[in-house]
Amino acid sequence: MRIVCLSAEAADICARLGAWGEVVAVSAFASQAGLEARPVIGGFSTTDCEHVAELRPDLVLCFSDVQAEIAGQLIRLGCNVLATNQRTLEEIAGAIRLIGGVIGRASEAEALVMEFREGLAALHHHSSPANGEVAPPGHARRHRRH
Repeated sequence: MRIVCLSAEAADICARLGAWGEVVAVSAFASQAGLEARPVIGGFSTTDCEHVAELRPDLVLCFSDVQAEIAGQLIRLGCNVLATNQRTLEEIAGAIRLIGGVIGRASEAEALVMEFREGLAALHHHSSPANGEVAPPGHARRHRRH
């Protein structure tokens, strides 16, 4: 499968699902640190849709209503487009599952959702008052994936 990721979120999900080898181009905002570099196809709200279509992707992943016009142009150019619009933590988990299912990595998506939820639980635990310790306002300890 040839995948174009027009959002940082989609690129990150594909990488975490083990599908980076199928990604053929990404948005300028996608972190490619530690990954084999992919061509940058545009920004978040600006993309050369004809160039995307020339890559002959099997799937283009978009995010949010900001990319609605881009999605429409790509569809008119014959591309298959999946646009997600997650706004809550639960919707993020749903988007991971949806993308994983569409690219044939449903079991990897379930594992990633579990990891995501465990990370959230750890954040909640570390930012909750414990033993009389109170985190300063606006402070949250970050959970990093090693």
